[in-house]
Amino acid sequence: MRGKRVLILVAALLFAFYSNASDCIRLSKDEIYQEADGVFLADVYEVSDTEFRIRVLEVYKGSYPDTLTGIIDQNVIIPDRGSTWLFYSMDYEEGVFIADACSGSKSFTFPHGAHDIAYLVPPPPEILRSPAQMFVLEQVLKDKALNEMYFEISSLRQKKLEGYLKDLESNNSSLEDQLEQINRNHRILLWLSGLVLVLLVFVIVGRFGKER
Repeated sequence: MRGKRVLILVAALLFAFYSNASDCIRLSKDEIYQEADGVFLADVYEVSDTEFRIRVLEVYKGSYPDTLTGIIDQNVIIPDRGSTWLFYSMDYEEGVFIADACSGSKSFTFPHGAHDIAYLVPPPPEILRSPAQMFVLEQVLKDKALNEMYFEISSLRQKKLEGYLKDLESNNSSLEDQLEQINRNHRILLWLSGLVLVLLVFVIVGRFGKER
């Protein structure tokens, strides 16, 4: 009896996700990153009927406070309290965001994103009738999706680091330009100072000659 309940639950999850994900326009990882206002890893610590609260762990795009509120509507996969999510979010208002089923958001508990390579499809009917095969299938799909999620997070960290290094390089280039301008101004000032000194010498010599 317990095996049947597990079978029904797993099948329901697979079909529910496939139903939502199949309505989404498939995008590349770079495209969903560009589409999102913010990308961050976060723990869900409170869930109600209309919203949930998260504690931000890492930010890969955008600038956010330590805690945020997510909106729940008919297009949002409701997160479980205590779960950890990778969110691709759209800003709703300050401190509030929305991440719908097509955003590419996913959790370590259910790591299947709408734009993943390890994309869920409905299992064959013969597997649906076998709890053991359904369990194995679920584990295989979850392992593939988790590996893809770990790689995705690593790629986002690298992208953020590359952006930081690019900004640092740009700042260094700007500082070098400022130093070069300072050096040019310094050389001009020295040249003018020398010119004034020469003129002063001529003036003094001229006056001295007239006095004699």
